[in-house]
Amino acid sequence: MPRKITNTEETLGGVLYKAHFWQMHKDALFNDRQRLMLNKVLDGFEGQSLN
Repeated sequence: MPRKITNTEETLGGVLYKAHFWQMHKDALFNDRQRLMLNKVLDGFEGQSLN
């Protein structure tokens, strides 16, 4: 499969997962900082290494 198609499918999968997560938690109360951090994690952020 060409690289472009694979990247597009991965991006779409991430978008759908993120949308599903927010739909499932639509009634949860998150403050702005929590929402920001959750979006970072859902976008693939793993934190910084201590090394």
